[in-house]
This record gives sequence, C-alpha cells and structure tokens, in this order.
Amino acid sequence: MQAVSLDAALPDGAPVLVGAPPARGGGSPGCERGPAALREALKGFSTYGGEPEGDLRLLGSVLDWGDLELPSGAAPQSLMAIRDAAAKLFSQGARPICLGGAHTVTQGVLAGLAASKPMQQVALLILDAHLDEREEEDSSTITRGAPFSSTLRSGFARGSQTAVVGLRPFANSRMFTEWMRESGVHLIMVDDVARWGAEHAAQVVLERVAPDGRPLYLSIDLDVVDPAYAPGTGHACPGGLSSREIITFLSTLLRRAELAGADIVELAPPLDIGERTSKLAARLLLEILASFTRG
Repeated sequence: MQAVSLDAALPDGAPVLVGAPPARGGGSPGCERGPAALREALKGFSTYGGEPEGDLRLLGSVLDWGDLELPSGAAPQSLMAIRDAAAKLFSQGARPICLGGAHTVTQGVLAGLAASKPMQQVALLILDAHLDEREEEDSSTITRGAPFSSTLRSGFARGSQTAVVGLRPFANSRMFTEWMRESGVHLIMVDDVARWGAEHAAQVVLERVAPDGRPLYLSIDLDVVDPAYAPGTGHACPGGLSSREIITFLSTLLRRAELAGADIVELAPPLDIGERTSKLAARLLLEILASFTRG
C-alpha cells in the first residue's frame, strides 16, 4: 500500500483506503482497532487472485489515506468529518473504501457522496444481519439511528434501488422492517441466500437495485457473517452467512457491478478469535480491490 496525504492529487477512478476508527469508547466495543487490524491482516495475502485480470499488481500501489482523526464522544462531529473526507475523495474522482469503525461510518460517506455529486443517484447494497435502527416500537425512532433512513428520505437513493442482504430472524424490530418494506427496500433474509445460493442471490440483488447499470455503493457489516466464521464484531448474531457464501456472493456481484465506493465495518479485534474476522475482512477487501482491475 502507498500512503497518500489528504492534499495529494488522486488518479481518476482510483480506489483509496481510508480508516474511520471512532475515538476509544465510541461505537461498538473495540471497533476503534478495526482499521489497523484489517490492514495488518492484508499482509498475510498475496496480490494474485488466480486469474490474470484479478492481479492486484495491475493497480500499482493501493492508495491509503490513513486514518481520520475523529473526535471523542461527539457523533455529529465525527459524521461531519467523515462526510467532508468522503466528499473530498469523491470530488477528485476517487472511489473510497472506508474501513470502520461503527456502521454509522456509512452515513457519513453517503452524505459526502451526496454533497460532491448531488445530481447522481446510486444503488445501495448493505450486507448486514440488522437494519441498524433502534429497536423501540416508536415511530419517532424511524428518523434517527440508522445509516440509511436519512439517505432514503433525502431522495439521494431510492428504496427500489436499495437492498439489505443477510437479515436474521428475531434481530430487527417489526416497525422499522415494515417501514423499510413500505419504502420499497429489498429485504433479503439469510435464509433466502441459503435457498437461492450465493451466486444466484448476487445476480438477483443486482438486477433489482441496479438494472440500468448505475453505480453501486456497497456496505459490509461483518455481523452478516455467522460468528463461527467472524466472532470479532460487536453484535455477533448466530445463523449468518458462511465465509464461503459471502466470498462467492461478493465475487459474483463485483464482476458485474460498477462500484462508486464501499465500506467494511464493525470489526472489533478484542472480540476476535485467532484473527478469523480480521482475515475474512481482509479477504473481502481484496475482492473489492480486484474488481477495479477488471475494467
């Protein structure tokens, strides 16, 4: 990886890593150490994915903006800092890959994309066991607490062009689930992926959210994976995707999708076992990076 300064000119369309660890005590327990653990895990992999067009050496050096310095105990200010950094990257034509950190990172990145490209609409794909909304059965909670509800309300992304994949039974509130469905969001349960198969599920999802080939923003919350394969998250939930399923899903998706940007969030190294989650997160990042070599 090649470190680049915040003021450096960036090649158009280049993927750029940027860490967004919350200050200690913010977000899920231990997720402030997530970006560093993911970068360290990358050292255990090669650059070659088994096919000529999947060789990361074709990218040259992977650009890394380093970690943002986010204020302690100040969520609005942290989101603003992430938004400003993302807007700067998007305005230069770069495609940021944000390493978290809590899933609220996504809200900041999407706000930055909307600020830098207000006329562009993107499809959203979220891999997550949860809808990331407060669980109280109170209609007032629909407008806060989730990275995606504000994006849908703003019109920057439409419900029909948004999908959440990997949702678990008994992990989400009825009220917010129904609100998302009424908004047109495609909610794909983990059992749907198991029944369809990961490869077919990726094809179905992409046809639903981006049938016209519009750019896709991808958000991966690592708790979408079963804790047998990814125990190092703050909200581990049994019955998730296997590591093989998520790799197959991602590989299939990224052969057809045009990525506007992505994030990998909720990596909490203190909760990990044998670096399983860090290594899986690194493997998913490599799949994302490989997608930029295929043209």
